[in-house]
Formats: sequence, structure tokens, C-alpha cells
Amino acid sequence: MPIAHPRLLVTSFEPLRKTVTVDVFAGQYYAAVKADADNILLLPPRPYAIPDGQRLLDASREVLRRAYSLAITFIVEGDVRYSTRLWDELSSAAAYPDWNSQRHFLDTAEMTHALAIGYDWLFDVWTESQRLTLRTAIRNFGLLPGLKVDQTDYDFRQLDHNWNLVCNGGLVMGALAIEEDEPEICREIVALAAESVPKAIALYAPGGAYPEGVGYWAYATKYLVAYLATLNSALSDEKGFTQSEGLAVTAYFPLYMTGPTGRTFNYYDATEEIHQTSEMFWLASTFDSPVFGWWGMQGAANEPVSWQQSPAGLLWYRPELSQGPADAGLPLDRTFSGSEVVSHLSEWQNSQANYVAAKAGDNSTNHGDLDLGTFVLDALGVRWAVDLGPDDYNLPGYWFREPGGARWELYRKRAEGHNTLVVNPGAHADQLETAVGHIERFECGADAGFSVLELDKAHPDIEYWRRGVGLFDARSQFVIQDEVTLTAPGVIWWFLHTRADIELGADLRTATLSSEGESVVVRLAEPVDATFQVLDARPLSSSPDPHGQDRNEGVRKLALALHDITEARISVQLTPIDSSTDTGTAPLRPVTSLEQWRF
Repeated sequence: MPIAHPRLLVTSFEPLRKTVTVDVFAGQYYAAVKADADNILLLPPRPYAIPDGQRLLDASREVLRRAYSLAITFIVEGDVRYSTRLWDELSSAAAYPDWNSQRHFLDTAEMTHALAIGYDWLFDVWTESQRLTLRTAIRNFGLLPGLKVDQTDYDFRQLDHNWNLVCNGGLVMGALAIEEDEPEICREIVALAAESVPKAIALYAPGGAYPEGVGYWAYATKYLVAYLATLNSALSDEKGFTQSEGLAVTAYFPLYMTGPTGRTFNYYDATEEIHQTSEMFWLASTFDSPVFGWWGMQGAANEPVSWQQSPAGLLWYRPELSQGPADAGLPLDRTFSGSEVVSHLSEWQNSQANYVAAKAGDNSTNHGDLDLGTFVLDALGVRWAVDLGPDDYNLPGYWFREPGGARWELYRKRAEGHNTLVVNPGAHADQLETAVGHIERFECGADAGFSVLELDKAHPDIEYWRRGVGLFDARSQFVIQDEVTLTAPGVIWWFLHTRADIELGADLRTATLSSEGESVVVRLAEPVDATFQVLDARPLSSSPDPHGQDRNEGVRKLALALHDITEARISVQLTPIDSSTDTGTAPLRPVTSLEQWRF
């Protein structure tokens, strides 16, 4: 049996009340939460709305954020205006016709989470009639549909990606909130989750990365933390899940996948939005990591209260757990096995630093793209090589990810929409939909760091492909080098997408990228007879161009094409030009084979 209320995430609010009065940062964090609650007082409850005909998710997340802000503010202030307004929000959601379980169960799980927090945290405030209203909604709109998903085409308990953690996490919170009134239903929900969740936790192994990318890392981890914290607070038993391989180091993933510009390496269906989420405080406390706490503090200090930047972080914040990566002596380079991504950096906590991140990985991953070999690049406070991220989730065929599926007709999901090579382009998928690549070498030192990616399986016409990515010359310059052998003479395209202006040199072997008053010079060291060209970020003439896909306005691509080629070495050097010192362009680094790289 769970203990008395409150029991979701916490068992007492006294530490929270004390922390926000004695700690400066916690006081400022709470002031932002209270300001959010004060603003909510002026708003009507969030109406039921499915604007795209598929998802109630925006409403669920808005109700969830409001529940946290209003509940925490009431708990600290004791002002009935906040509890009254919270009741209006929760009772409105309880009166919805449904929580959209029939279309998109994520919406259901998040709304169940919202009402569970409101029910549990203010349990002693509500009348029995109010409790009955909330319990009934949690039971009928959340838990009962959750017990029937095995009769649908999308049983989240059989999945291993973010749906597993979000849906199980939200439902378990609802179940443990009302367990004493619905014991059989609730215990079944908890038991089913305990059987299902290990499938999803396994994806964090071995190195802590998350296969779906950093954006979905944030989503999955938000609910994994809520699930584990609730098991611990309500049952004093998180079933040993915190000892799962990869969890103790998983918070390094968003840290290393974020460049000094504050933009993430947003491969797959992720945006460039930074993920310094409130769950970092739980990860810091659970795994005793001051760097994780520092990362969470950056988000709480710099981002507004939101669904992502949840007020729940106040519950886990510990003042003593805060140390920046520079002071902690964190390595500048890191590789994440399993997901096969890597990053190299010149300096921590410097927005002008040089940064490159690249990936091999598995094209068949949920939310995956045909993007083996792609990279992003930051220097001088600018993101120079960009990933275009997701397109409209409601585009026809967006989720048809099987070989030959319509997803692979969309520019942003194809190799040609990334910073990688395209071999023998045409209307077909331009990488194998099931291709897998690996990080073959990873070396770093004080003055340099590099990785070599093994990408042989990217395309059936490729016999051998290695891509080297690195920083050299005291980490002041970048090099991207490809060594490729095709099975027969063919065409190879090289692409770099950028929002910068591109000016080609007279010999067409040099390009100057300019943005925000800064510049990077891109030089083609090999092949000696190849030249750059500038293209719009649009499909090649031989590629599909589905109606409705994003036009990628404001993005162009630096490109080169090699024709009738069997073997090629493409070596491109990128040099940031420091306008404050007018350093000019450093000499080209001599080209050597990737096997000889010893920076």
C-alpha cells in the first residue's frame, strides 16, 4: 500500500518551503513559478482542442504545467486563490469528453499525470466530492483505456522508445494517486509497467545516450524520472531501475550534444532547442553529480517556466550540487556507444568556442533519418553547419518508415537534406533504410580531437566509406575528410547546409561563410580537380519533392559533385576567422589518410 498523501514525487513539502526561503537560487526559481501561477489566475481553463485532428497533446501539457505551478504556489503561499484556480483547471479537464486515448495515448498519459499531481498534492484541501470528480476522470479517461491498449494497434507496453516511458510513467502516477480507492486497477497498472519499462530503460545502455536523439531523450527522461521518483516516494521501491546500465551517465548526453551556441545537435525529429531540463536536478541528486545540477540550474535561470522547464525541479534541487564542466575538468570530447554519436569541443563555457558533433548510428531507429555521417558545427557564436530537424508530423507518409516508405521522399528525412554524402542520387531512398554505422576510432588530446566513422553499409553502391571529423591546430580549425570506394563508377555529392551567406572564391575551391559579423573559410584540400558550388536546400532534380514539405527558406548548401568516380578522398578544412584579432587564414593542413591521423 502506498503511504499517505502526498506521495507522488515527495512525501512532505516542508523541505520545499524551507529551501525557497533560505537559498537564493531556489528563491529566484520559486519566484518564476509564482509569477507563472499569478499569470494563470488571469486565464480561463484550457479548452478541449484537437487542432490537427490527431493530438490533444498541447492541452495536456498546458494543464500539466498549470497544475505544477498552481499547486507549488499554493503549497508555499497557502493562498486559496491558487487552489481555487487549480480546481477550475482540473475539473475542466475532468469534464472533457475524453483524453484522446483512441488517437494518441501520449495525450492521455500526460493528462493523467496532471490530474494525479493535483489530486495527490492537495488531497487534504479537496472535498470528498471534488476528489471523486478527479478520481473518476483519472480512472475512466486514463487508467481503464490504459488497460485496453493491448487491443489496439499501438500497445505502448510492447515498445522500447519514448512512448513506453511516457505512457507507463503517466499512468503509474495516476494509479498511485488513487490506489486506495481503485486497488485492483491501480495495482495492475503498476505491475504491467514494471514488466514493460525495462525494455525502454535498456536503450540508455551502454553509454547513456538515447537512440531517438537529444529531443526525445528529454521527453523520455522526463517521464522516466517521474516514474522512478514516484515509485520511490509512494512505495519506497524503485525496483533497482536506477542501477540500470547507462542511467548514471545519461545526463552527459544533452551536455555533449549541445554546442557553445546553445543549439543542440538536433538529428532526427529534434529541434535545436537546448534541453537543460528540471529533471537534471533529480539526476544530480540521485547520481551525486554537481555537473548535472549546474546544467539544470542554467535551464531554470535562463528559460521560462514551461512544460519542459517544470516547476518540479524545485523538489530535487540541492544547492551543494552545482559545478560547471570547466571547473569539474570534464573532457572536451566524448563518444556515445550504442547511439554512435560523438562531439569535439575547444573549450567549456565559452560561447565562442569551436564545436563539431557527428553521428553514425542506425537509420531504422524510431524517428530516424537517412543521415549516417551527418554533422553540425559551431564557431564564433554561430551555428555554421545546421541540421534541418523535423518536418510537419502530419505530412502524408511521415510515419511510413519501412523500406520504400513515403518518409524517405521528404527532403529533411533524406541524406541529401543532411551534411553527408549522397551516392548515385535518384527517386529511391538515398541511404539504406536499415543501414548501421559505427564510430571506429576516437582519439583526443590537449590540442586536438578526432573521430573516424565506419559507414560502409550506408548505400548498396558503397564498398568502403570512412568519414573523419576533428579539431586540430590547438583546436582552432576543423577538418571533415571522407575516403570512399564505390562498387562501380558513379556520382558522389558532398553537402553542407548553412544559414550563412556563402561567397565562392575565384577558383571555386574556397568558400567564405558569413553570418552575424563573423566568418568561416571553407577550403577544399582534395580532390585537387574538384570545385564547390552553391545550391538551394531543395531536392536534386532526380529526387522526389512531395507537396507540402518545408521549403527550407533561409538555408543554402555548399556542395561539390564528383562524376564517374570509383574512389575518392574528399578533405575539407574549415577555419574560423577571428575578426577581433584579424588572424587571417591559417595554412592548409597537409592531407594524410585517415589511418595516418595522429593529431
